Amino acid sequence: MMANTKQGRKKKVMKEKKSFSQGVKQLFKNPLFLMSLFLVTVTFLSYLPVFENNFVDYDDKKFIYGNTSIRGLDKEHVAAIFEKSFLSPWYKPIVYLSWAVEYYFFGLNPVVYHTNNLILHILNSLLVFLIMIRILNRISPSYKFINWVALLIAALFSLSPVKVESVAWAVERKDVLFSFFFLSSMLLYLRYLDNKKYRNIVIGSLLFGLSLLSKSMAITLPAILFLIDYLYKKKLNITLFLEKAPYLVVLIAGFYFYGFFSKHTGDVGITHPGNVNTEYQINKDYYPDNASYLTNKAIFASYRINKWVTRSVAPAKLSVVHPLPKLYFDKNVRVINLLHLILIIAALTAAVLLFNRSRVFGFTIAFFLIMIVPVLGMEIYESHLSDRYLYIPSLAIYFLIGMIVIWVLNKKPKSKYFGGILIVVYLTYFSAATFERIKVWKNSISLFTDLTKKYPNLYFGYSSLGNSYLELGNPNQAIINYDNALKLKPYQPFVFNARGLAKHNIGDYQGALRDYDRSIAMEPRFSKAYNNRGNSKLVLGQYPEAIKDYNIALNMDPGYAMAYNGRGMVWQRMGEYEKSIIDFSHCIANDPYYVIAYSNRGQSKAMLKDFDGAIPDYNVAIRLNPNFVMAYNGRGYAKLNKKDYAGALKDFNIAISKNSRFALAYFNRGVAKHNLNNFSGACADWKNSYSLGFKDAKNNIENYCK
Repeated sequence: MMANTKQGRKKKVMKEKKSFSQGVKQLFKNPLFLMSLFLVTVTFLSYLPVFENNFVDYDDKKFIYGNTSIRGLDKEHVAAIFEKSFLSPWYKPIVYLSWAVEYYFFGLNPVVYHTNNLILHILNSLLVFLIMIRILNRISPSYKFINWVALLIAALFSLSPVKVESVAWAVERKDVLFSFFFLSSMLLYLRYLDNKKYRNIVIGSLLFGLSLLSKSMAITLPAILFLIDYLYKKKLNITLFLEKAPYLVVLIAGFYFYGFFSKHTGDVGITHPGNVNTEYQINKDYYPDNASYLTNKAIFASYRINKWVTRSVAPAKLSVVHPLPKLYFDKNVRVINLLHLILIIAALTAAVLLFNRSRVFGFTIAFFLIMIVPVLGMEIYESHLSDRYLYIPSLAIYFLIGMIVIWVLNKKPKSKYFGGILIVVYLTYFSAATFERIKVWKNSISLFTDLTKKYPNLYFGYSSLGNSYLELGNPNQAIINYDNALKLKPYQPFVFNARGLAKHNIGDYQGALRDYDRSIAMEPRFSKAYNNRGNSKLVLGQYPEAIKDYNIALNMDPGYAMAYNGRGMVWQRMGEYEKSIIDFSHCIANDPYYVIAYSNRGQSKAMLKDFDGAIPDYNVAIRLNPNFVMAYNGRGYAKLNKKDYAGALKDFNIAISKNSRFALAYFNRGVAKHNLNNFSGACADWKNSYSLGFKDAKNNIENYCK
């Protein structure tokens, strides 16, 4: 009986294996599966360098690796995520939530963030493939190469170099994430048009909601659905509106989330390449290249549209930032600039004239304009032609290319071989250009070096490169780039402040003070410059003057954590430990992740002999930064005074293992060893401490090491 049971199980397993094997064979015989596999493979290979990319000092710090709101998935952090930028066009909680999940499981490993961006981009490409199959089957049912044309459109979308910014830039998760929900919802609507099952509308509207919570650009989806109705030659009537009722309800909710019904504009801050300024107030009149007037909005908008369309087809001179063109500043309209507007008017006129005769052209023009209009209305501070704005709009251009291919092959069927060669060459060019462009986004230095090469007369390419070198601990190289930026544009309070910080880091405190003075003279409400000037005065021992600067910074920005920490350090140097503890506590209250403040507060408590209070502060500092050697030394010192010599010895060992030239830690470890009766070990540590520059160790050597 048992033997029969075993034999039966064996047959069942064999049958399941055979069934699975047959299923796999059938799958690989399916043309659509093979096309999808090809699309996934070429996209993955084209984006292969992305796995070597790091974060870049261009909003990645503000939104990801310096963003404390994504540091957990508890109620407080999730609540903060859904409150951030609420009632403003920058509301995107789903994006922040995705980063929070990544941080929870993988910390700040950039490979994870880039990998997930790429996965979303690949999924979006597959969605485009499926969408195009449905649309082409409806509008060109007799054409036998529909799947191939759909694959071409999806490949153009997937491999286009203008997509690199959205995929290789970690912070642009919003592009690929909103697009995933946007395209999924669009696909479900197409399914509804084919099978009339209303659940597709309901589920699609929910996906539309997720898209809205990822990026405000998704607000265009209902208009795109009506545009599909036009392409499908559906008559405009009340039924079209009623069937989309769930979408319209979500749309109204989206308007509410984005603050359209409220005077509150959310916590929107000014951004600048490599330098985020949200903790202090800056007068926009001083913002670099913030034009005081627009000579002709229509011409400028037309110029941008023409440039975006051209770049979608022939991506040349791609850059993280594109400077404003001359026409943006002209008071008098030049005749040559009218050409941009004439081209747009001609395209719109053609779309109207061909309204019923050829809906493809009208659909293409309308799709692109509907998707790009939200961007055209944005204020311009940095770059007017960012590639990321083309992520979905460029799909219209690639759809038109696909329709042109169908038209040509219908007219001249024999041209399919020559046309096929051209298409392969074109896609290969896209793939190679994408592969190389991704390398530019490898890190901040490569990104902004590319910018200075593309636009050598653009000052903030050098200022951004300087900021990147400064963050990487290379102040000398930072100063060289700040000098270049100031030669091109001398009136830059941001750059003078940054150069002052670089000079501070190389020990040129007087030079730093001069730069901070210039920065403050240009922008009297620049709280960060006051804080940094206070830091230099602190090092120079100018304590009363340092306190004045910190006070000014805090009056401007009462929640400025860094200024509280700086002022606390002044009180600590002056022996006012109670006052320093109050300031360090204010710092921590405003920024619970400010590691140094915990260590500083622990030190002040230790100076007041409150060792029981000091140790928990050092514990938090070490938990937040396991490599913080000062915290290990401070905790060891507190344990030493509590006569926990073994515990103190352990902390000093860790501190020295992380910094073999930490003179004070050697001295303190010597004290711990001496109390543990390890006299030879104590003398060896004191001698090491003295040789490393800690002169107080000499007394111990003379008294105990004879």
